[in-house]
Amino acid sequence: MTENMKNKDVTSLVSVVVPIYNVESYLKECVDSILFQTYKNIEVILVDDESPDSCGKMCDDYEKMDTRIKVVHKKNGGLSDARNAGMKVATGDLITFVDSDDYISKDFIEILFEAMLENKSDIAIANMKRTSKRDEKNTSTAWKTSNFKSEDALISMLYGIPFGTSACGKLFKRNLFKGVEFPYGKFSEDLFTIYKTILKSKSVTYVEFDGYFYYYRDEGSIVVSGYKEKHLEALDAVDDIAGAVKGKTQFDNALSTQYINVIYDIAARNPQPLEFRNKRIQSILKAHRINVLKDGNAPKRLRAFAAISLFGNRIALKVVVARNRKWKV
Repeated sequence: MTENMKNKDVTSLVSVVVPIYNVESYLKECVDSILFQTYKNIEVILVDDESPDSCGKMCDDYEKMDTRIKVVHKKNGGLSDARNAGMKVATGDLITFVDSDDYISKDFIEILFEAMLENKSDIAIANMKRTSKRDEKNTSTAWKTSNFKSEDALISMLYGIPFGTSACGKLFKRNLFKGVEFPYGKFSEDLFTIYKTILKSKSVTYVEFDGYFYYYRDEGSIVVSGYKEKHLEALDAVDDIAGAVKGKTQFDNALSTQYINVIYDIAARNPQPLEFRNKRIQSILKAHRINVLKDGNAPKRLRAFAAISLFGNRIALKVVVARNRKWKV
């Protein structure tokens, strides 16, 4: 623990919610990364979502080993349902979410907690880093931080710069989730949810360190996972955000960027050309691609995609799928 932390209030309990399903090969590394945090005042809520492998037993074994662990066994209901179940038993002043095939750096909670204290913020955010091996190299203690007012934080989230829409990699004041749940059975559940906590917050702090790690796996790649009509639900989520900030023109460009980002994601899943000519997809492309093309704040890949889409569906699909196969996104 840093010298600064020794002089600060470290009595706040942090709830760590871990939804678990069919990840027996990854679960130990995930849970151990939480238990060995430099910040010790935590409760770890392992939510067994009726996992068909040995995860349920592993959770029970962990509970016997460490009094900070609570285990919830529930009927399978998906990621949102598992997170909601974990939140119901959480008692911490703060809460964070760790997916069970990911892990966090040993100082993840300490650094974010310290940032929240120093900046009097309601949410603190770390970098999320994709990796193919154990990779934890945080050695500096002088992290660069950026502070955002609520609406500015939401604009940054919609742009995906410097942080994105994931529930993971963030430390929240738990009261931000009062009246807020992850939507049951929805695709892109984080996009439906996290904006609500940001709008309820007064300030958000981003800390430029790699604190959250998720593995790249071929079988989980976006191209391999394929396209389903359910992926269109992400557009509903952006519609929800647009409705929440209706009439506030400062959000227009950021919303256009997020709409195009969702369409890009759909294209990367390699739908058939006829599926990609879905009326809703094409309507959104036409409505927002020029805004993105003209917006220097939009990510380059989205500006390029917006430009390519002007030349037709088939070309846009080929380029995006080829790029994602190359980079294994």
